[in-house]
Amino acid sequence: MEGLASSSVLDLARKLNQDKRFSPSTLLERLSTEEARLVTGVASETEAHALDASECARIVRRLRLERERGAVQRELDRLQQRPDTGGELESLLMRKMGLIREIEALR
Repeated sequence: MEGLASSSVLDLARKLNQDKRFSPSTLLERLSTEEARLVTGVASETEAHALDASECARIVRRLRLERERGAVQRELDRLQQRPDTGGELESLLMRKMGLIREIEALR
């Protein structure tokens, strides 16, 4: 759960559950204003963002590929400032196109 915006909320919910004191109101009482806003925002959504675990995995994979595509683009931008890029530029362009295809397949 490290790195998740909701990790502190999930940790508290797990601790309350282990102590047999979990309830939605107890959880909200112990959260910071920011955390409570996050929880109530998610709770008020009328439709789930993902329907099952495979849908979640597909979304996580797509997001990872989009971050990688951004890193490749930054490297392309950096290389275009240099006069001699050798085969690096072509290799990165091919990688970027491959990432774009993979991302589109996951949409």
